[in-house]
Amino acid sequence: MKVNIYKSLVNVDRYFFLPEDSFPSSLPEKVEDKPFKSIVLKEGERRIALSSDEAIKAIESQGYFQLDSDIQIFESQELSD
Repeated sequence: MKVNIYKSLVNVDRYFFLPEDSFPSSLPEKVEDKPFKSIVLKEGERRIALSSDEAIKAIESQGYFQLDSDIQIFESQELSD
């Protein structure tokens, strides 16, 4: 299933996955005008931070999949000899 991924304009950590032939106006909140990225989801496929099976199931039942991402980057302290 080829999907377009849109970034939310409401929550910077939220992304919406839509089938490539769907329009972002069907989403529950405003998103950027153009897709952030396009990917192909395959059942059983392993991805970091995304269950392809869960995303496909949500898209088939409600027309989109919502992913809230909370990536934190911490500054590490340098080790001294």
